[in-house]
Amino acid sequence: MSENSSQVFKTHSNYISAIRYIASGGILDNTEYALNLLASKVYDSGCLNFEIKKEIDKKEIHHTLNNAWGIEALFKTENVLINEDDLIRLSNNWCIVQTYYVLFYSTQALSITEGYTKPTTHHLIHRNYYLLWTKMPWLISPWCITYNENGFLNLQPGIEIDDHIHSWRKVDGETALSLYCKALRTTRDEFIEEALSKRSQRRADEKGTSTIKLTDKQKRETNVRVRPTSLITYLFRLKRRTSYEQSSALALGPENDYQSKELRDNLSFIIESTLLVSEFIISKIVGEDLYYSWCKEWDKYKSPAFQNLGPEKRFEIIF
Repeated sequence: MSENSSQVFKTHSNYISAIRYIASGGILDNTEYALNLLASKVYDSGCLNFEIKKEIDKKEIHHTLNNAWGIEALFKTENVLINEDDLIRLSNNWCIVQTYYVLFYSTQALSITEGYTKPTTHHLIHRNYYLLWTKMPWLISPWCITYNENGFLNLQPGIEIDDHIHSWRKVDGETALSLYCKALRTTRDEFIEEALSKRSQRRADEKGTSTIKLTDKQKRETNVRVRPTSLITYLFRLKRRTSYEQSSALALGPENDYQSKELRDNLSFIIESTLLVSEFIISKIVGEDLYYSWCKEWDKYKSPAFQNLGPEKRFEIIF
């Protein structure tokens, strides 16, 4: 049975809430405090103890970060200007896209700092995200948590995941991680289903038949080949679903104006926290003075969207 708009919204809104809960350390009523706590976790995790590569294209890093900051500015400007529930519902589809592309460009920037050729396709971005973030310690959750054919990676030691948790369970300290892991697992399940369908169709075309049943061995091979899933691949799945396959879900799914606004607010924090962690790493690599000059460039725009938060404010948190 296919899901209706209300069911799709409930499921993915809850997953997004779980992601925000983990990223914020459960602090939902004070964004600045939550970001300060996150910065402390990044510092304490030891992930900043790396060898700085001498040959990196700092100009390209700046350009890529500007793209991420530009999307953040658009997102926050919409938050300032769009307050009517009908418009919030309609704009939430675009908010999903913007959130995904903030991760897209921040992954590009981090890739360059690691010495990779700048990735430009979704596939390469997803691959690099996996390579970059799986090296991070579990403290940098949810970004470092991924899922492949062997299960979940980078979970806190001793933590058990409830894989049978209902997608609509209330998000709290007991459920958030299991809900996020379910989002990753169901994303990979969806990719596996697509890969099996494509392989089956190719085999059928080769044999000149309409359908063909894959063997258990072929199914296992396909399972192993499907890429691991992570925060960025989940958002890619959600972007694709709400932009094309079930485009009305975010507009028609919420039961009240609180739910539609909550989704937007949760996405806003995911953008802020993703940029904070990425900027912390990048600023250490390019140097504090140069990085601060990049942040100051944004100050001249005096955007009301960046009145309280943005690149310069996050720089104050980092340093």
